[in-house]
Amino acid sequence: MVMKMEKRTEKRKEKRTRAEIPVDFREFGESPGEGTAGSVCMELSTGGLRLRSARFIAMSRRLVMRIFLPTSGEPVEVLTRVAWVRKTSQGYEVGNQILEVSRKDRGSIKDLLEVMSKIKDIIPALKVLAADS
Repeated sequence: MVMKMEKRTEKRKEKRTRAEIPVDFREFGESPGEGTAGSVCMELSTGGLRLRSARFIAMSRRLVMRIFLPTSGEPVEVLTRVAWVRKTSQGYEVGNQILEVSRKDRGSIKDLLEVMSKIKDIIPALKVLAADS
């Protein structure tokens, strides 16, 4: 029996950057502290993010999320919609589309992504320099 593999159509508008950034989240409508869970953001863009979760989160749920950017003194807050959920051996990976974010917080995310991009570009050059020494 031959199985056809379907190509997934990329729906993202912006490229995500791999990261390990602490986040916490709760379902929209819950009070802060009520049902809040800690997690790690694994990929980030100004349009969305992927995180790890110990608990299942249903598709299309809206989440209020605080992202603890290393370049910002205060966490940025975003409202997201769960776009996809994938079961893993360690729980779940959850893809989120950012629905609402303040202009200031979007700028903080963008600034971090620019810094990460520059670092990513510099590291290969540093490896070459180290090899030449």
